[in-house]
Amino acid sequence: MGNKNTENHTSELNKQLYEECVKEKVDFDKVEELLALGAEPMGYMNDVEIVYSEIIFGRFEDDDDDLTLAEITRIFLDHGMKIKCVDIEKEINSTDINPFWNIPYLSPKKAISVLRLLIDENIDFNSLDQMVDHCAIDSRMLTSDLKDVAGWTRMLMFVASYEFIIKADEYLQRVIDYENNQYDIRRFADPFQFYITFDTSGHLHEYNNQGIIVRIFESDTEKLVWKIRL
Repeated sequence: MGNKNTENHTSELNKQLYEECVKEKVDFDKVEELLALGAEPMGYMNDVEIVYSEIIFGRFEDDDDDLTLAEITRIFLDHGMKIKCVDIEKEINSTDINPFWNIPYLSPKKAISVLRLLIDENIDFNSLDQMVDHCAIDSRMLTSDLKDVAGWTRMLMFVASYEFIIKADEYLQRVIDYENNQYDIRRFADPFQFYITFDTSGHLHEYNNQGIIVRIFESDTEKLVWKIRL
């Protein structure tokens, strides 16, 4: 009985944490207070919804220069948040997923501000590949807007600019055609110094964008530096 009451109490704190973190103007002192009381960013609000995952999705419409989500992430990390799971959706009968899966819903600028913090906290590669998978799958869908594909490409190249990640993550290597490009990938630590075009002259299959070639150029020299075949 005591354990059930404790679970219900934590779930209620988690719900309050979520509700505070998706407000237009977040009270960060309140966030700190709820965490001190036992709210868990990687916990559940109602047995199926993971707090941090839902916060990411709940703030995807923020303006590009709004760093609220990055500040929330920093506070959560300061309080010990760890994303250590392969695929939450496969582990429980849940409608929600690993927080990394939701990152591509953000604008590239907001996503990168969050990724930078998460990567600095000893990132879990299985979780990171949830984001890579989301970017790859949606990029290959025929209904994907090419502007979105450009944004997802920036996210992937930013993550790949970390040497310890690109050397260890074979899935990411395949998605960005790492072996077929010679450019210094560390330069993509600032992915906004590049512009992206698409060659859509290839054969497009009925249900995906396979056949499209993504081309990445240096903005200052207009030099082609990377190609990815979807």
